[in-house]
Amino acid sequence: MTKREVLVKMVEERFSDNVRPADEEDEIFESRDPGVRDFMKFINGKDWKDFLAYLQTGKFSKVQYFGGMISFMTPKAFHYFTPSLLIAVLTADISQLADTFFSRLMPRPDDEVGRIDRILDTYSEQQKSVIALVVEQYAHFTPPFGSRIDEDLYQYWKPMLPQKGGVRNKRM
Repeated sequence: MTKREVLVKMVEERFSDNVRPADEEDEIFESRDPGVRDFMKFINGKDWKDFLAYLQTGKFSKVQYFGGMISFMTPKAFHYFTPSLLIAVLTADISQLADTFFSRLMPRPDDEVGRIDRILDTYSEQQKSVIALVVEQYAHFTPPFGSRIDEDLYQYWKPMLPQKGGVRNKRM
């Protein structure tokens, strides 16, 4: 198995107990942006694996449009769809969506206080460690780092990488 295949399996295992939020706007989104209703129609009744299958098709007109909707997801909904986005980052070319997704997983100066904490509080330590491993893989797709967000993202998640023998794992 390749490193990416191992990571996909880890994501599936660590998010296997994911509970889907109800198909109600306030369960999925923190905003009343007009695009939210379109996105709700798109994801209504879909589980994270259905969303992953769509991301892997490469039909990105809707994905790019809906990428902004990720920013409006409640922490609970963001958590639920995290495995589809992590696996898509590993298996498909979703760079534009990946930047939006990963920007939600690190603090930013212009964000509301506590936003990242509300998101991180939804993840178990095991889920955080697999997110860190995917971030590490993503940040190193095209060495040197592809963008500033890649470097900042990697530095933020680096302390959450699993430890082996008391020493942090080296980059993949």
